[in-house]
Amino acid sequence: MKESFSKKAVGERLKGFRLSMHMTQKEFAQMLYDKYEIDITYLLTGNKPDFDNHLRQLWLTASRVEKKLILARLISYVEEML
Repeated sequence: MKESFSKKAVGERLKGFRLSMHMTQKEFAQMLYDKYEIDITYLLTGNKPDFDNHLRQLWLTASRVEKKLILARLISYVEEML
């Protein structure tokens, strides 16, 4: 019996889905990130990203405008929790 959650089976399903959408690997990876916030590195390695390092990289590479948006969203989240 074929294990439906094996890396090979999951990979085949993802490839089939990508091909049915007529997307390149790069386009598919970008769609996964944009729509579902799935880092393609996680799909390739199976390792969850280091949350602290991810936030640091996001902050270091963000433009001034993006940093303002990040802070505004963070403040909004904190206000929702209060």
